[in-house]
Amino acid sequence: MSELPPSPAAPAASASSTSSSPRARSSSPPRSRRAVVNRLLGRAADGLPVPYQRGQLAVVVGVIAVTLLVGALTGGEYGYGLLGAWAVLSISTLGFYLVFGLSGQFAFSQAAFMAVGGYTSVAVARHAGFLAGFVSAIVVAALVAALLALLISRTEHFAFAIATLAFGFVATVVFREWEDISGPGGEVLGIERPSLFGHTFATDEALFPVLVGALAIALVVVALVERSPVRREAIAVRDNPVVATLSGVFVQRRRMLLFTLGSAFAGAAGSLLAHRSAAIFPETFSLQLAINLFLALLFGGMGSMWGPLLGALFVTQVPERLRFVGRYQDLIYGALLVVIIVAVPDGLAGVTGRASRALRAYAHRRGRTTATARAPLEADEAAGPAAADEPGAAAGESAVPGRQPPGQGRTSGPAGDAAPALAARDIDVRFGGVRAVAEVGLTVGAGEIVGLVGPNGSGKSTFLNAITGLVPAVGSLEVGGAAVPLRRPARVRAAGVGRTFQTPQVVEGLTCLENVMLAVPERRLAGLGAALGRRRAMISLERARAQRARVALARVGLAELADTPANQLAYGWRRRLELARVLVAEPKVVLLDEPAAGLNEAETRWLAEMLRSLRAAGCSLLIVEHKLALLNDICDRLVVLRLGEVVAAGEPAAVWADPRVVEAYLGGGPAAPAPPAPAMAAGQQAAGTADAPVAAPTTAGGNGDAAS
Repeated sequence: MSELPPSPAAPAASASSTSSSPRARSSSPPRSRRAVVNRLLGRAADGLPVPYQRGQLAVVVGVIAVTLLVGALTGGEYGYGLLGAWAVLSISTLGFYLVFGLSGQFAFSQAAFMAVGGYTSVAVARHAGFLAGFVSAIVVAALVAALLALLISRTEHFAFAIATLAFGFVATVVFREWEDISGPGGEVLGIERPSLFGHTFATDEALFPVLVGALAIALVVVALVERSPVRREAIAVRDNPVVATLSGVFVQRRRMLLFTLGSAFAGAAGSLLAHRSAAIFPETFSLQLAINLFLALLFGGMGSMWGPLLGALFVTQVPERLRFVGRYQDLIYGALLVVIIVAVPDGLAGVTGRASRALRAYAHRRGRTTATARAPLEADEAAGPAAADEPGAAAGESAVPGRQPPGQGRTSGPAGDAAPALAARDIDVRFGGVRAVAEVGLTVGAGEIVGLVGPNGSGKSTFLNAITGLVPAVGSLEVGGAAVPLRRPARVRAAGVGRTFQTPQVVEGLTCLENVMLAVPERRLAGLGAALGRRRAMISLERARAQRARVALARVGLAELADTPANQLAYGWRRRLELARVLVAEPKVVLLDEPAAGLNEAETRWLAEMLRSLRAAGCSLLIVEHKLALLNDICDRLVVLRLGEVVAAGEPAAVWADPRVVEAYLGGGPAAPAPPAPAMAAGQQAAGTADAPVAAPTTAGGNGDAAS
């Protein structure tokens, strides 16, 4: 068995990304001091991602203790009334955080589900008591939310917001007219105060511990969701649904789950509001309440589970404290809102985040923590094999975790009668009257590297989008001899096909480690049930996923950036992160869309070595690229597209000599241009395209050009 070449060296960052590239590595502090700093800064110390190390449950205990202390120091029903209003609004806003803040669904239905919970609880409590009414409110709100989510699952963004707003109006009309449930005009008066185990909480002071207990349960549920794969997948669905889909996340299921759970929180809050107020009206759950919930989340901070608490405190307390200014109350309150939006755009909870970042920067300057990146290597002949201490850098280790290298060397296609690794036949894509891909057929043999080239607008990226299920297409697709349906990204991924894009696609709301963990094929115990009820087994699987992700990150030279947010990465590092996310899934076939775009000479050499190592590990590669010298250096065959049709295919030298290829690039002519150099020598300007008859690569997204 042949050994793999060493892991490619990390090249110098491109000039365009120098300003944002990570700082050089400093000397490592003693292990004990590093562990203390990591714990203080919220870093993963035992292999798990950062969210598992933030101590949310400990903070929940502290929040509840402070709330009870404030309650003990509060005097009078007025003070307890304000605290009770804050607790109820906080529960509903926590639900809105799950719906909007975490999964990105802009819903105006939270107040409507409070109405569902309130009216349901009152109706059931008349016959079975408060506790039965409270549980019924949660269940009914969740069921109605699940049904609504199913009905509007195909809508997004503005249409989704309008649909949920319409639901709110419908709910108001139903409760106003359904007198068997509510009363004349939707008014329900004389609601009994909550009663548990024979004790009635007749005053706001007596009810306060019950409301705090309900808030504590809500906080614990949200904290457990934050420390689970549900959070990671929800953020991926929110920030980059395409990446989520190609990573194996069921986008619609995750959206429905978070919408249902958040609406159940609203049902619980509506029940508490109804029994606390002793009277409810349709106007109680009006659009004004929906706006207050939105303001509470916005001003508290949509990026943190603690934002709803701070925002609810602001919305309930500040207007009351401004009563002394009389008719200027609304003016001053509005001015405060504007100041907060301008001064703290990420909400009041963002102040804590800024303080944490400042502490991190201070610790770095003092040399008390490890830097987040190794020093870039010089872009010259000294760029050699990776350091021996990098996981996966040793010779003979597979570039794809868990796969044994079968041997090296170029191949010309499937060996013998073996089925091709990928076979796409008669792929046809139309956008209205435009035929972007016209019955294209293409095969990639086992262990083969095939280049897909052509002028801009020839349909290359659209072809990749078609076979990965991102655009409607007709034709047939086989992976390893097994038929795979088109327009089913999950099935394509499960068959062993990985994909990168023209512009690196990462989930900016996650760290590098979480980005790669997103694509780990092992998906057991990744749902809400495991997050709430099977914590030990779920954590064990998460550690295994994190370990696999760290191996993939080390393979592309990002091991020390594991806990760095993806939105802080420079362009070249994002390319590597995207490749690591593909590698962790152990693909049989990797589709790369302009992987060298934006890379300098040293980075392009690193990429070429990485692609060779992937081929040696058993992967088949289909590469769309404009740097023809790179393709000539690593590809076994080239396929040329023009206006969505195949015009030539074969070995690179034969393809460049084909008159049809010359015409495709230059529009025809009496003589063919000289083909690009057959290989990239060490000192060649491989990053440029001066020797290739092709336009400079675009920087559009994966499918930004209709037929690119």
